[in-house]
Amino acid sequence: MSSRRWASLDASGAQAGLLDAKARANASAYQLNIESFVGTVSTPVGIAGPLRVYGRNGTTDYRVPLATTEAALVASYNRGSRLLTAATWWTLELVACARYISALIRVSG
Repeated sequence: MSSRRWASLDASGAQAGLLDAKARANASAYQLNIESFVGTVSTPVGIAGPLRVYGRNGTTDYRVPLATTEAALVASYNRGSRLLTAATWWTLELVACARYISALIRVSG
């Protein structure tokens, strides 16, 4: 990994905190997928759901893991998922899906 990247962080303990044993062991794989890779962090994970999806192959209830340090975000997604699962008046159609940050969807009802 580039020492120039570490210099730009300008923090004495940053490298030890970001580049633990697991990150070091997987660094070559991470560098292939992550531009300017410098390490990994542990982030709390909460579960939202269930979120019911009626698909071509049947109905499935999903529980969605969310990695965040914002406790209210998980609670909000959880309430929204349960509301949408309980409601029968809405539909969602995936209009386009490609390698973007988000998908284009259409909601009616």
